[in-house]
Formats: sequence, C-alpha cells, structure tokens
Amino acid sequence: MTTAPGRTSRRIALAAAVIGALLVAACLLASTWSQFATTPVPRDWAGEPLHLTTDRQTQRCLIDPREGPPRSVTVPARPPRSALKIVGTRIEPWFPGNATITCTGPAQATSGPVLALYPLSEREPWVILPGAVLLGAGWVYSRPRRSR
Repeated sequence: MTTAPGRTSRRIALAAAVIGALLVAACLLASTWSQFATTPVPRDWAGEPLHLTTDRQTQRCLIDPREGPPRSVTVPARPPRSALKIVGTRIEPWFPGNATITCTGPAQATSGPVLALYPLSEREPWVILPGAVLLGAGWVYSRPRRSR
C-alpha cells in the first residue's frame, strides 16, 4: 500500500502534535501535583523516594530514621513568578525502615509515581516550549490543504 506524500507529512505532523501535547501535559501535571497533591511535614516517612517543597522561604528539614544516622537537608523556596517550575529537594532513602521528617517551617512532601515526571519541570520548564512548538506545528501541518 502506498500513501501520497501529503498524507505521510500529515501523519508525521499529527505524531509531532501528539508528542508535543504529551510533553505539555506532563509538565503541567507534575507542576500542579507538586503544588496541590502534597502531604504536610512533619510526617512519618516510609522510605520511598520523596520530594520536599516549600512556598514561602527556604527551610531546613531533619530526616531522623529509626535505624541509621539523621540527615539535614535544605529545601529552597519556590520563586514567586515560577508557576510551572518545581523547586525543592529530592530525597532517596539511605536507611532501612521508617523515619520522621521535621522542618523549621511549613513544607510539603510528595511521593509516588508522579515523581518520575518531576525532571521535566525541576529546572526552568523548557520542555513546555518545544512541546508547544510541536503541538502547534503538528496542528498546522496535519490539517488538510485546500486545493485551488
């Protein structure tokens, strides 16, 4: 089966639009999740990968495991004009079992599968720009052309 060159181009453009939309959606999901679907600190930590965030000012947090040495981490505050950027500190467990997390001020913790999306928005959210470009280009080039 052969396809016309225009049809192949539209399929590639549609694939670019889908990839762009997925990149934009993943960034927005990760950013929104980091702001609203969190657990307040202090909390008991079961030792899964964790991301600590704070909105107001930089906080110091102490992770005190039941077995193993305690650690102190700095959690940077989210910049006021950075709605999409995820700012915080990722923590991997270095101990078996549970730990208690306490901070010098208000902080939030996020864990679970959504952390896999955080690298898309942890730095400046540059993934949104190419995603939006792919989405726009895909939309423009996937539309059927009118013949004159």
